[in-house]
Amino acid sequence: MADTLNKSPNTSVAKGAGLTFLGRLGAVIELLSVVLLAQTYGAESYGIFLLFWGYIFLTSSFTNLGMVAVLQRFVPGAKDEHEAHSYLKIALTVTLTLSLIFCVITFIAAPVLSPYINAGQEKQQAITDIVRIYIWTLPLWCLVEIATGAVRARHAFGAEIRLRIFYEQFLRIVLAMVFYFLGQDTFGLYLAHLCSLFITMLLSLRLLGRFYDVSLIFRTSWQSDILGHAISYGIPMMISLATQRLYSNLPLFFLNAFLPGVRGAEAVALYGVARKIVSVLHVIRQVFSYVLSPLAAAIHAGENKENVQVIYAFSTRLICSIFIPIATFIVIFRHDILGLAGHDFVAAGSVLLILTIGRGAEALTGPANAIIDVIGRYRIPLINSFSGLSVACVLMAILVPQYEMAGAAVAAVIGLNVTSLLAFFILYLRFDLQPYDHRIVRPVLSAALFSASLFLVDILTHDLLTAWRLGIGLSTLLLILFLLYHYGFDFQDRRSLGKGPRLEKKKQTNKSSK
Repeated sequence: MADTLNKSPNTSVAKGAGLTFLGRLGAVIELLSVVLLAQTYGAESYGIFLLFWGYIFLTSSFTNLGMVAVLQRFVPGAKDEHEAHSYLKIALTVTLTLSLIFCVITFIAAPVLSPYINAGQEKQQAITDIVRIYIWTLPLWCLVEIATGAVRARHAFGAEIRLRIFYEQFLRIVLAMVFYFLGQDTFGLYLAHLCSLFITMLLSLRLLGRFYDVSLIFRTSWQSDILGHAISYGIPMMISLATQRLYSNLPLFFLNAFLPGVRGAEAVALYGVARKIVSVLHVIRQVFSYVLSPLAAAIHAGENKENVQVIYAFSTRLICSIFIPIATFIVIFRHDILGLAGHDFVAAGSVLLILTIGRGAEALTGPANAIIDVIGRYRIPLINSFSGLSVACVLMAILVPQYEMAGAAVAAVIGLNVTSLLAFFILYLRFDLQPYDHRIVRPVLSAALFSASLFLVDILTHDLLTAWRLGIGLSTLLLILFLLYHYGFDFQDRRSLGKGPRLEKKKQTNKSSK
C-alpha cells in the first residue's frame, strides 16, 4: 500500500473518494425520505424525530470514545495483525459497554427527561415512550460506525455502499411508510429506524469478517500499551467529533428549547429539512475526510510530507470546483426544492441560503480538518473544535430568540468556519502545508463559468411547473459536471480520476492513424 501511495497519491485519493461518494449517496436518498416522511408524518412529528436522532447521533460520539478515529489512525500502521485486531477488540468492547450503560440510564430517566422536549399537547404525552423505544438505536448505530470504520481503515472505501444505501437509508423509508399505513403515526418513524439499524448492524458485522479474523479478535489479549494509545488518542478525538456533530445538531436543540410547544417542533423540522439538503454539499467534503484519514496516517507514518501536500492540493481542487455548480443549483432552485417537502417548508428558504453560503466558505479550506486530525498533535483538533463550538453557542444564544431559524443558521456556519480556518492556518504555519497553487485556477474558473448557465435556466423556466424546472435544472447541472471534468481539469488530474489515460491513448491513436 505504501508503494501505491508514494507512486500516485492522487489516484488513491480519487479512487477512494469515488467509492466513498457512492456510499455517502445515502444522503441523497435521505433527501427523498425528507419529502416522503415530512409530507406523510407532518412537520411536528418529523421535527421531533430529527431532534431525537440528533441526540442519538451526538451521544454516539461519546459512547464511541473516539474509537473510529483510533482505528483510522493506528490500524493502517500496525506492525502485525495481532496489533490491528487488538485495536479493533478494544474499540468494540469499549463502544458496546458504554452505549449499553447509557441506554439503561436513559430508559430509567425517560419520565424526567421528556418534559424538556417541546411538542404539541398530543405528542407530548408520547415523548416518554418514544425515548424508551428509540434509545436502543444507540448501540446499534455505534456498532455500525465501529465496523464500517474498521473496514475503511483497511482502505476498503467502497465496501459499505450497500449497507449505507440499501439498508440504513432505503429500508428506513420503506418501513416508515409501512408502519404509518399500519396506524403507527406516532411511533412509526422510530420503529422503522430501529429495525433498519438492526439489520444494518448485522450486515456490518458480517462485512467486518471479510477484512478481519473474527476468531483472532476473541483470542487477542488486552495489551496495556495498546489500550493506553487508544484511550489517549481517542478521548481528544471523541471531544473533537462531538463538537463537529454539535455544529449540525445544536441549532435543532436551541430551536426546540427556545420556541415553546408546536413551534419548537415545527422549527426543528424546517431547519432540519434545509440542513438535509445542504448535506449533499457536505458529502463532497466528507468523502475526502473518510479517504484522507487513513491515507494521511500511512503517509505521515513514513514522514512523507510531500505526498501529504500533493493529496491536500488535489483534494482541495476537486472540492472547490465540484462544490460551485452544486451550490449554485441549490441557491437558485432552493424554493422549488423545499416545496417538494410541503408548502410550509418553503419558509426555510433563507436558512437554506445561509447554510449553503457557509458551506461554500468552508469548502475553500479543503480537507484541512481531516488532515490536522491525523498529523496534528492531540490538542490541536480539540482546541479548533472547541473554539468553533464556543463561538456558535454564544451567537446562537444571542440570535435564536430574536431571529429564530435564520439566527441559528448564521451562528452555525460561523462556528463551522472558525474551526476550518484554524485548521487551515495551523497546517500552513506549523506544518508548512497549503492547498493552493496555479493548478486550482483552471477548474475553479471553469466551474464558475459553467455554473453561470444555471441563472439563464432559472430565467427561462420561471413560469414552468416545479417538476419541469427542477428536471431542466438537474439536467443542466449534470451537463456542467460533465464539461467540468473534460475541460476544467488538466490531464494529470483526469488521469488521477481514472479516465485520463484512456482518453489520451485514444487521442494518440487517432493522431497516429492520421
